[in-house]
Amino acid sequence: MYHRRDQDRGNAKQVHVRSLLVVPAVLALANEAQADAMAADKAAADALFTEARTLP
Repeated sequence: MYHRRDQDRGNAKQVHVRSLLVVPAVLALANEAQADAMAADKAAADALFTEARTLP
């Protein structure tokens, strides 16, 4: 038979493990979004550079 304290300790461990699994997923999404933004910035800069080169 579990005591209330043991149950609380088990729940705390479960929440901790869950948060350890969520944090890397969130960081991966943030890194992916940053990479997409950097690629878009580079594409825009390349387009501006190409356009500026073709101006008389």
